[in-house]
Amino acid sequence: MALEGATSPVAAQMVPKDSRTRVPMVALYGRIAIQRTECPECGDISLVLDARTACCGVNPNINPQVYKQMSEPPARRRFPARWIRDEKLAAQLNCCFYCDRKFGSVQEVGDREFYIHIQWDHQIPFAFRQDNSAENVVAACQKCNGWKTDRLFDTVQEARDFLALRWRRYLQRGLSPRHIRRLTILLDIA
Repeated sequence: MALEGATSPVAAQMVPKDSRTRVPMVALYGRIAIQRTECPECGDISLVLDARTACCGVNPNINPQVYKQMSEPPARRRFPARWIRDEKLAAQLNCCFYCDRKFGSVQEVGDREFYIHIQWDHQIPFAFRQDNSAENVVAACQKCNGWKTDRLFDTVQEARDFLALRWRRYLQRGLSPRHIRRLTILLDIA
C-alpha cells in the first residue's frame, strides 16, 4: 500500500509505543502500514482506508509525518546453518526423526511410488514459540512433517506413535485388494 506524502520510517519522528496521539500518523502493524488520524466528523481516532476514515467515511486530507509501531512483525522461520543440519542428518543416520525412513528411499503405496524427502521440522511448533534454535529443529520426511503440522506433543515418543498410526492408515488406504491378499498370505506364513 503506497502512502502518499508520507516520509520514510527512518527519516520520520518515532512516537513512543505507549503514547496515544491525535496527530496524523502511519500505524505499523507488523509489516503492514496503515494511516491513522483523528476523524474530523466524530473526533475519534480512525484508520484511513482509500483516503476515507473508516468510522465516518470522510476525507481527512492528511499528510502523516509520524510512524508508530503498533505491533511487532512476526518472526520468520529460519533453520540452522548448513553444517548444523549436516550434523543432525549424520546423528539421525540420514533418516526421518519420527518414522526412521531413509531419506532418498522409495516408498510404495499401492501401485504408486514416491521418494522420501528431507523437510526441516520444528519439534515444538514454530506457531507456539517462534523457536528457530538448532535444538528445536529436526530432519523429518515430507509425510511426517505434513501430518504433524503444528500439533504439540508432550513427548517425542507420543509424536512418533501418532505418526506411526498415520503411516499405517496411509499405507492401508493405498493397498489394492491384490496387495491385501498378498500381505495376508505373507503374514500367515510368518
